[in-house]
Amino acid sequence: MLVVDNEPSILEGMTALLQGWSCNTLCATSSANAAALIRDEDFTPDIILMDYHLDDSLTGIMALKDLAPLWPAPVPAVVITADRTDEVQDEIRQSAAQHLNKPIKPAALRAMINKLISANRQQEAETSGQT
Repeated sequence: MLVVDNEPSILEGMTALLQGWSCNTLCATSSANAAALIRDEDFTPDIILMDYHLDDSLTGIMALKDLAPLWPAPVPAVVITADRTDEVQDEIRQSAAQHLNKPIKPAALRAMINKLISANRQQEAETSGQT
């Protein structure tokens, strides 16, 4: 799992939570930092957890677009935000990412992760059945 958030304390908490669920995590404070780590470790996440508001006026949606070329297939993403404006909600929806509001409830995050993994497995099964 790739987690991108500009707040180191959030990354620490998210890492502890996800590792408690036996998730292999790679954490980064920006899309540039994430890209460097991904290339160094040849890492392909099952899911990306992306904060919406990053540093320097960058958004999580911008970061997802920056990272997308690093993998041969789209990686399911969840954008996490405390911003409940219609504009942000629409932007997340148009990006095809899932959305969770802050503060995150662990049960809701776990349900979202399970949903995305299940959908991804089903899609892979359908794709392999068509060949």
